[in-house]
Amino acid sequence: MADTRLAAVADTDIIVPRAQILAAYNAVYDSETEVMAIPYDGIAWSINEYYSDVFCRRGDIRLFTKFTAPRNSLFSFNSVGGFFVVDIERYRRCGWENEYFAGWGPEDAERHHRLTILGCDPVIIPGVIYHLYHSRGINSRSEDMALALATKREYCKVCAMWPDELRAYISTWPWI
Repeated sequence: MADTRLAAVADTDIIVPRAQILAAYNAVYDSETEVMAIPYDGIAWSINEYYSDVFCRRGDIRLFTKFTAPRNSLFSFNSVGGFFVVDIERYRRCGWENEYFAGWGPEDAERHHRLTILGCDPVIIPGVIYHLYHSRGINSRSEDMALALATKREYCKVCAMWPDELRAYISTWPWI
């Protein structure tokens, strides 16, 4: 529903330094071909409950960037989710968000792989992001095993396709 050329998609529990957001925005805005930019280079720091609460009260990112608040790596691999900037029209041609993912799952990795298969590798901006602590509920894990299997099958299906196969598959998506 955005009526701008670019849009940012951000998880509500992710904090990104402003300079990295601006660099991601500029990478897409200044280009005639870029589809997406991710404002960090794969490191997502998980912030504990205490420091997440302090941040929520103060709203000062220096708690993470200038001081050494306790943190752990959120993933043991390069993360590609949490925040991205897209050129809306170019992203639409790449399938938007894959709505065959319901609930929690590998949608971030699928999005990145899909764009790479289509020859539209996301621009990666140097830097890190911060994941705020929050309680975990039903949407934070795969409670429904049939749904979890379906999302993993969708991920594998997309990642196994050649570019022309993927374009044909995307053309069948009713939300395009």
